[in-house]
Amino acid sequence: MGVDRSFRKFGLGQRLIEYAEKWALKSGTLKWIDLQVLSVNEPAIRLYQRSGFTKTGEVPEMFEIDGHLFSYTSMAKRVMVNSSDVL
Repeated sequence: MGVDRSFRKFGLGQRLIEYAEKWALKSGTLKWIDLQVLSVNEPAIRLYQRSGFTKTGEVPEMFEIDGHLFSYTSMAKRVMVNSSDVL
């Protein structure tokens, strides 16, 4: 997921996350939403945390972009269909 720089700070990222969650709930079969984000993308990580995602891991120096190494953070959120789905 990404939002063009000129459209950031309008709540579009939050709306995209909410849409994805509703879609996952409607599927009736999905239990988790998983995502990966560059670890240096702190605004995105904060957005995901505010939306209930938890960091599940990090792969250090997974990418090299323009000669710079970047880590990759994995995050997940449980999709609750009903209260009986709680582990």
